Amino acid sequence: MKSKKWVWSVGVWGAALFLLWLVVRSVPLEAVVKMLAGLRGWHLVVLVALNGWVLLALNGRW
Repeated sequence: MKSKKWVWSVGVWGAALFLLWLVVRSVPLEAVVKMLAGLRGWHLVVLVALNGWVLLALNGRW
């Protein structure tokens, strides 16, 4: 039986894009930029780790 790992990737990306769309619709862009500029310490570490996880998932190495 073939692996259906790509189905999970598509589902996760679909959910993430939907949530991003909801946030963009409801929050002004200036507020998002201020929040990202104010990240310090472990908040920044979590953001970088999530970004790395997404890149690994996109490259199929996860």
